[in-house]
Amino acid sequence: MYNRNTREQAVYPIRVVAEKTGVNPVTMRAWERRYGLIKPERTAKGHRLYSTQDIDTINQILQLLEQGIPISRVAESLSGGPLREPLPDPAGYDDAAEKNAWESYVRRMVTAVSAFDERALDAAYNDALSLYPIDLVTRMLITPLLREMTARWETFVYADAERHFLDSYLRNKLGARFHHQSLQANGAKLVLAGVAGDHTEIPMFFLALAALTAGYRVVLLGANCQLESLEHVLSRTRAAALVLHSELLLPARMITSQLSALAGRAPCPVFITGSCTESQSDELDRAGLIPLPEDFISALQLVRDSLS
Repeated sequence: MYNRNTREQAVYPIRVVAEKTGVNPVTMRAWERRYGLIKPERTAKGHRLYSTQDIDTINQILQLLEQGIPISRVAESLSGGPLREPLPDPAGYDDAAEKNAWESYVRRMVTAVSAFDERALDAAYNDALSLYPIDLVTRMLITPLLREMTARWETFVYADAERHFLDSYLRNKLGARFHHQSLQANGAKLVLAGVAGDHTEIPMFFLALAALTAGYRVVLLGANCQLESLEHVLSRTRAAALVLHSELLLPARMITSQLSALAGRAPCPVFITGSCTESQSDELDRAGLIPLPEDFISALQLVRDSLS
């Protein structure tokens, strides 16, 4: 990414660079070993030394990650060249180390939520995103986090305050990532809408981001959408598919009347995902909808297979 013959003198030790950029040394070393994103000089004793140019590069990496660029594609975005595959990590990672790493991220985020500490919450989430793609972070960090917090909130007296704090953080964080990534998408278009009566938003953001990563364009309508308006949206957007979402059990009348009518008149396939599909899959299928698994990757694969 730069010419070593013309690069500035490297004078900053890794501790100073961590203070200047907010990126911890473990992450910087991983960016160097696994992705070749930064190439610090070495002293005679092997200590890393960074230049001002290296610090600028680190700040550019942070900006790209904040825009939703996967860490595996950051090198391409920095240089404008072909995509580079991650380099093998000489240190290696065994299953136990990976498990401990994810558990550590979960613990950090649980502690941050309980302290209502947005900076600590953001630092833990960003650290994970700086090393892993968002779909993996969602599966290995956010899903266990939400599962653990939900169990905690069943008996915790201040559960409502913690829930609002975490929901607000995730909504803002994921919304910003969705905005940046959606501007770059150019694939088939999906309309994503929450069923009327369900105000759950966070799983929809994760599904939307996974769809963008999979190459789709997404029209995200959000939670609690009136079904009567969706035919108009599908007509105006010429979407390839409608994906409904509900974490609540759906009334039988809604399935046999409103949803069945929507599936029958829609100009494209109508999919549905969320907790409702666990126990109402047969009813939804009979109504003409295509139930999807809650796992985002599996769900999008089924969407792709159905559309092809």
